[in-house]
Amino acid sequence: MFTIRKPRRGSSVWEAIFDSLADCLLCMDARVDAQITTRRLRVIKYRGSNFGRNEYPYTIATGGLRPFPLWDFDTSPWDSATTDMSRLDDVLGGGYRRGACILFAGLPGTGKTLWQAPLWLKPAAEANGFSTSGLKNPRR
Repeated sequence: MFTIRKPRRGSSVWEAIFDSLADCLLCMDARVDAQITTRRLRVIKYRGSNFGRNEYPYTIATGGLRPFPLWDFDTSPWDSATTDMSRLDDVLGGGYRRGACILFAGLPGTGKTLWQAPLWLKPAAEANGFSTSGLKNPRR
């Protein structure tokens, strides 16, 4: 599991590198319109899965993050694991594939760490292995 900050302008070398390495790429952003901030989640790619290809609004609420899937769709047959966040599982097409490399990308403040925390806790509690890494630009 990786976290990267999306560049404010253009693309970066890191974006190209991590995009090719990751099995799953989730991009988050926050937009302000009429002084109202809307956070959005979009699955850029998820190898070997049938995922929602739209942007999904989400909120940060008591108990965690809540994405709002726009509709249901078929899931692909693979050994999947639940995130314990049913709405995120819906967005991902039924959970995430065990052993997948998942990349969370977005500008600061879009909720990357908040999305990852529940995914860290479950394998740790079940004594399953997992790896996580964060990448921050030292010049910011």
